[in-house]
Amino acid sequence: MGRGLRCRGAEAHPYRRVRNPWAKAGIPYSTVGGGQDTWFSGAAGVVVYRGDNITIRGNFIHGNGFGIFTKSTGSGAFLVENLLVEANHILDNGNPGSHFEHNVYSQGANPVYQFNRIGTVTAGSGGTPLKDRSTGPVVRYNWFDDGFLDLVAPEEHYESVKDRPDFHTAHVYGNVFRASVEGDLIGVVHFGDEHGHPKAGPLFFYHNTVYIRAGESSWRTIVFRVDNPIAVVSVVNNVLHRTGGRPDSPGLALMNVHGKAILGVNWISEGWREGHEQDW
Repeated sequence: MGRGLRCRGAEAHPYRRVRNPWAKAGIPYSTVGGGQDTWFSGAAGVVVYRGDNITIRGNFIHGNGFGIFTKSTGSGAFLVENLLVEANHILDNGNPGSHFEHNVYSQGANPVYQFNRIGTVTAGSGGTPLKDRSTGPVVRYNWFDDGFLDLVAPEEHYESVKDRPDFHTAHVYGNVFRASVEGDLIGVVHFGDEHGHPKAGPLFFYHNTVYIRAGESSWRTIVFRVDNPIAVVSVVNNVLHRTGGRPDSPGLALMNVHGKAILGVNWISEGWREGHEQDW
């Protein structure tokens, strides 16, 4: 069994830093009792179960079930708060045939992800490069090789954070998202919900570059998939570019069905539209 490097914050020692471990699942390891065991399929390179002001910096994390896994189940010592994930290279995590494991999976409050290179998940995996279930996440100055970002509502710690003023908001800026797709692409960024607590925003999305290379069978290409009909996405000073796709493709769309986009000045590929599946 086992879960890689594990961090448990405590009230007396709230500040922890993790630097430069090399983590890989699927190989034998020595247990604390001196025995031998092997990593299981859901093992993570770095695990944080609770704590605040924890920094994960300068790591190469690959080949695990989860690259980074954080979990919050309540408030106080059971909440992961003010997590900083900085300057890591994270790729090739996940399990073929499963969509439950991701390069980064985080549940908490006010995390910051910055200066990371986040690559593709394991071939055949349905996981996501970065999936966050936190209040007030900040995603900035990262490079996404397979640019999919999943920002959804808290799950197990919902009751402890639902009244926070930043519950619904997220800031995504200064990132590069590259995505290559053969079929339809329903959202480079997913903003919303999976368990009945949809975020209303605003999602502040600015100073980003999104480059989508659509394959010959790709028809729909959508930047934002929003779950809440009243959710707001503020889109300012971005480059949103799509190449390729089927000859009869309607081109790049900002939104799918739900939500409202507030546009500032952006550079968007010629022929773009507001949405694919709604009378906008």
